[in-house]
Amino acid sequence: MKVQNKLLMQLAALFISLLVAGGYVFLILFGTTPKELGPGGVTIWFIGLFVFLASLAALIGYGLRFRKPANQDKLSKLLSGSLRTGVIISLGVTVLLALKSLGSLNMRDIVLFVLTLVVVELYFRTRRAY
Repeated sequence: MKVQNKLLMQLAALFISLLVAGGYVFLILFGTTPKELGPGGVTIWFIGLFVFLASLAALIGYGLRFRKPANQDKLSKLLSGSLRTGVIISLGVTVLLALKSLGSLNMRDIVLFVLTLVVVELYFRTRRAY
């Protein structure tokens, strides 16, 4: 029962962070311009985008994995795996958008960054818990 309460609290925290970060990102997106925000505001916007996308991807991934009957007994592991995947996807999208906004994105950087994310994900999927 205690593990289930912890899981529900984590899911609630993910959902609240999704709502707060999403509200912030869309409010700033449609309410101001990057010139009005300045460098600090744009940086905070990218952090908000990262949190929004990570929460969204984690909740969607958890929802899709939760539907399989074989996964019903390891819900905590499902959430941590979904969160890790969401963070990696969000990191990829956010960093590529930030590089694009700075005008320093080229094909070599895209390939190297995507390969780095793939290597990190493969490491986490293949490591063993000792």
